[in-house]
Amino acid sequence: MLASRWLQLREVLDRGLEHLWGSHDQPLLFSGPARTRAVALTFDDGPSAANTGPLLDLLREHGASATFFVVGDQIAGNEELLQRIVSEGHEIGNHSFSHPHTIQLGETELLRELERANEAIAVATDDVRCARPPFGKDRRRFARIAGQAGLQSVLWSIDSGDTSGRTSDEIARVIANPAAGSIILMHDGGSYRPHTLEACALVVPMLIEGGYELVRVRDLFATETRPEPHR
Repeated sequence: MLASRWLQLREVLDRGLEHLWGSHDQPLLFSGPARTRAVALTFDDGPSAANTGPLLDLLREHGASATFFVVGDQIAGNEELLQRIVSEGHEIGNHSFSHPHTIQLGETELLRELERANEAIAVATDDVRCARPPFGKDRRRFARIAGQAGLQSVLWSIDSGDTSGRTSDEIARVIANPAAGSIILMHDGGSYRPHTLEACALVVPMLIEGGYELVRVRDLFATETRPEPHR
């Protein structure tokens, strides 16, 4: 109980400092420039034998690109999936090695989590440019440590809610009308995620027909970045 409250207090303090020091050296990116109708679909926690392949099939069918924030310890046994992500033109981001609550880690441990993930990802590519903090927590410190590993921290502007028990239709409604430059959070990790897969099957063609370009995070920020706004 005390440990849980201490973690909550650490998170509150971190967010308070983030508000005061929002312009720190390594900004957190939540959305891209709104000058075009480009949107970045992102998938966390994979690769997964149950979900990553069907998502890649869907994206290939519609000529869409995405970014997969992978967890290092999920790569063993799924190396071919990781290699397929790269070979089909998608982007791989670093989502840590073991997906810990990083607020429990010292800075050296946190840096090692990112380094170990990059080492695991190297079976497919050494071109990893972005990272995402597990659970979206410990953001300010994570961004600083990720910067030491040469990684830009990327969060999201739309949370699909696909891990919170939403139905396929509910997920689809959340992500179906994004603002230009949006970064959309979804998940391919773990066991079969029918609602995520069904929602993507509904929305991906709908977005393309609506004139959106579905791009990798690196493409969204190819010429412009948008740090987290002060709150």
